[in-house]
Amino acid sequence: MGNTEGVVLRLLLQHDNSEQALLAFSKLKERYFSPAYRSLYNHMYSFYSENGAVPKFSDLSIYRGRDIKTRNMLNALLLVDCGDIDLDFAVDCLINDYATDTVIDLLHELTNDLTLLDRHELLDSLAALPIKFEEAVASPEKVFTVKDLTVFKTKESTDYVEVSLALSNKWESTTGYRRQELALLGGKRGSGKSLVCTNIAVNQMEQGNVVPYFTIEMTGDETLERTVAIATGVSSNSIRHNNLTVEEQKKVGTWLASQYENSEQYLQEFLENPLDPFKFEATLKANCEVKEDGRLVIVDDRALSLTAIDVQLSKLKARYGDKLKVAIIDYLNQIVWEGHDSDMYDWKPQVIIAKQLKNLARKYDILIVSPYQIDASGEARFARGILDACDTAQILDPDKENGLLTLRTTKARGGDDRIVTTVGMDWDKSLRINPVEVDTNTDPGDAPEETDEKPPFQPDVPKGATDL
Repeated sequence: MGNTEGVVLRLLLQHDNSEQALLAFSKLKERYFSPAYRSLYNHMYSFYSENGAVPKFSDLSIYRGRDIKTRNMLNALLLVDCGDIDLDFAVDCLINDYATDTVIDLLHELTNDLTLLDRHELLDSLAALPIKFEEAVASPEKVFTVKDLTVFKTKESTDYVEVSLALSNKWESTTGYRRQELALLGGKRGSGKSLVCTNIAVNQMEQGNVVPYFTIEMTGDETLERTVAIATGVSSNSIRHNNLTVEEQKKVGTWLASQYENSEQYLQEFLENPLDPFKFEATLKANCEVKEDGRLVIVDDRALSLTAIDVQLSKLKARYGDKLKVAIIDYLNQIVWEGHDSDMYDWKPQVIIAKQLKNLARKYDILIVSPYQIDASGEARFARGILDACDTAQILDPDKENGLLTLRTTKARGGDDRIVTTVGMDWDKSLRINPVEVDTNTDPGDAPEETDEKPPFQPDVPKGATDL
């Protein structure tokens, strides 16, 4: 079948089964055809758009009969030998031909740049190949009937879908977060958006999951410092200014050792003589491997783009599978839209970026959490349209004086968008959120102490993960 494009178009134009022709036509894209056949495909698509049916030769002769080029193309198609070729088979061959050409083009593009890339850029370029291939060839469309889907869910399937962020027990018992969703957290400057994100990361680590934290404004060191404070209860200021007491060094050292395999011996030696924490950390790095479970992966990228996010998620998903449940992107307003020179605070790119983040959440079967800025009125700053793509959106309202954090729901797809929940938060020391609901009608001093209560859907924390 030398002329696959011509065979496909002729079989479509001479079809006897309109249902089969429509199904085959729905699989085709303009990019599958060379310029010689593309205009004819576009005429067929225009006819379909206006009439709801795939045209035959006679239909297209009337529809575009005054176009000499189209008439000549139709006459040429009549000379194409189709034999006994099946239409569905021909369409599959056309898509496979396009896939092959796409791979050749991608590899050619990569080889042209080989001498200009360092080893890190080469790794990212190689990891991006399957993503670019999928974008060019694959179709996200899936068709289901009630027979293909399940109404009554097992506990295992529900536990798999539900994702606990340990921000609010009230929220998670009424609405909650799920895989394949985009959850946005709105807040003004200084409202604790990044602190909330770090709390989410620590919670995921304590559940034994792998969590990527994409940071744009904060450095990797700053992100790790906050993570350690939340995980250990040690003052974030003490960690930041390197002013730890001996007991605080032991707590931090115990947490650090919990991130490495076979670190017990080195930890015991350090706890007995905690005078040289630098040597202790260097010993861990030299002799131990980082644990696979409960791993924090910090991606520090001041020019973070959608492609970079896609590449990193692809690598992590391939390595960790279902252990990757949540990805944190801090924050939405500063993600770069590649190939466009518009200001990052322009509303149009932000709307598209939000939509693409939602697509990535579905593609990798994870929950993506990202903060965004709000203005004085509480609306999404620069772009209200960013909320169109998300599944849940909550506004952060801090009360640092009384150690509280209120989350006001502005969108909850499939849930109650009127939920307001207030939880405790240590703003001054550990930066940790207590997900137990606080009764704000009582005196702030009556806020509940830290308890062992777990939010709904939260799996058991791996033994020893939080022992200090």
